[in-house]
Amino acid sequence: MILLSMILSQDALSNGNKEDTGYRMPPPEVMAIVDAAPTPAVTLSPDRLVMLLLERPNLPGIEELAQPELRLAGIRINPVTNGPSQPRFVTGLVRKEMQTLDEIAIGGLPEHPRITSPAWSPCGRYLAFLHTEQDGITLWLADVSRTVANRLGDFHVNDAYYGGSIQWRSDSGGLYVRTVPKDRGEPPAAPLAPEGPVIQENLGRTAPARTYQDLLQNRHDEDLFDYYF
Repeated sequence: MILLSMILSQDALSNGNKEDTGYRMPPPEVMAIVDAAPTPAVTLSPDRLVMLLLERPNLPGIEELAQPELRLAGIRINPVTNGPSQPRFVTGLVRKEMQTLDEIAIGGLPEHPRITSPAWSPCGRYLAFLHTEQDGITLWLADVSRTVANRLGDFHVNDAYYGGSIQWRSDSGGLYVRTVPKDRGEPPAAPLAPEGPVIQENLGRTAPARTYQDLLQNRHDEDLFDYYF
């Protein structure tokens, strides 16, 4: 990243055009290094007969980094999607047979996959996963044996809290899903003026204590926590 910054700075100085303030692309050789896809992550089916390759992008794009963020009770979420802030997405699923090493890509995925939370069914035939869209998170199911995926239901998943948004039944016959209520309404608006002063207490002694980030600071933070979680 230091090499990339030096190239961009030198190019900007040599150009001299103050009106051109957009992003500049580095030489193709540098782009090939920065954009090179990392080694896929892997997950094995419960019976260990199938390996699923989880393809990942190298670096998040500017649009991902510019997404809004709320910091509530030590957890950072995207209020637009009701999911985690800046998650690392999976962009492709590939089935690999452990005996033959044959590879087949899972079809039926969204046009630009942004997959998180893959979860095998106990029987090993299905894979449930979440897909982050512009306005929320949807639930999808892949039939790994048939290498095809489809969206399930007409709702958005509440993935604000770490893990547990989807859970398989023990017989693989269904999923328990934490969803966003359709009648939830708009998020609580911030008050124009505080309800009262900020009060802090000092017990009069010094003691080592763990520090915690992003604690709830006021009643409005509590309302936001209740709304999103």
